[in-house]
Amino acid sequence: MSLLLARGLFLLGALAPQEGRPAEGREGADPAPAATTGQDPLDAAPAPKPQLESLYEGALVGAEDGQEFAETPGYRHLLETLSRYGEDELRQKAKRHLDVAQALGDPDAWRGEIVRVHALIAGQMAVRLARPLDEHVDAYRAFLTEADGSEGVVVDFLGEPPALELQDDVVEVEGVFFRTVRYENKKGLFVEAPYLIARGIRRLDTENLPRSTAFDSPWPKLAIGAAVLVFVVRIFLTMRKKPSPPAASSAARALRARARLPLQPDPPTHKP
Repeated sequence: MSLLLARGLFLLGALAPQEGRPAEGREGADPAPAATTGQDPLDAAPAPKPQLESLYEGALVGAEDGQEFAETPGYRHLLETLSRYGEDELRQKAKRHLDVAQALGDPDAWRGEIVRVHALIAGQMAVRLARPLDEHVDAYRAFLTEADGSEGVVVDFLGEPPALELQDDVVEVEGVFFRTVRYENKKGLFVEAPYLIARGIRRLDTENLPRSTAFDSPWPKLAIGAAVLVFVVRIFLTMRKKPSPPAASSAARALRARARLPLQPDPPTHKP
């Protein structure tokens, strides 16, 4: 009996993990779960994204989508920060164009990204700040849309905008996606749009834009050239088949020459 007990104790000691080394067959095993506080994890507020805390000194933390315009501390700080960027610097940092549908569907994925927008300027206004930012007492707000009035975007900035023709000029802007904003449009309808904070806006130089059309392919050009060539050949062949006019006779030439001479009066008659 004592022999069986001793063997049992020996086996238990061999199978038990020694202190300071993992159990055999469990290298890399998961650590023991941390002690719980008794709070349901679903009830706890999600921690802000680490990148948002580091971007623009935390100006994006706490941005609430779908809310009306509000001069929050984060909004003011972002306005002031973007106003100190150089125009060329923002152009280089804007890696892609804003996708309005995607930004409305998943604003968290776009928040804090510097994007580019080309759109028609539908309206603009000056907004008096609650307190000046440096020498600025006003911010400027631009409402941008597509030509058909769809896909609206709102942009706020401190730099004074150029003289623009509403509903006519196309503008270009690079700005930080801040959040989505809900506001009442001119028709009295509440709409939601991406809300950007920028340095300023400028009229788009459409003359220097790269154009990509069907005529960029060589095939349409070749087809047009072939059609022109066929047209020219047909004209040439038609002219060759046309009979030459017969040579004018000497009598005809005389009649033409006579017709061009001035009329002479009849000689006077003498009576005997």
